[in-house]
Amino acid sequence: MLTLDRAYSNFERLMETDRIWLDPDVDFSCICRILDVPLRRFDRFLYGELGFRGEEILAIYRRTGDKKA
Repeated sequence: MLTLDRAYSNFERLMETDRIWLDPDVDFSCICRILDVPLRRFDRFLYGELGFRGEEILAIYRRTGDKKA
């Protein structure tokens, strides 16, 4: 299992570079499986770092992401 800091870095890559959020079948639990981190722990980590939960982050990307492209 990755450390949460390392998972956070990989999460950023998945979202920004790989643009995993474009796949409508991907949810936060899928991302946690890819990162090999416990969903609740990583969700709390993201909330502490960003003030948003994992599913909220995906929703924001999906709502505003095309404007960033």
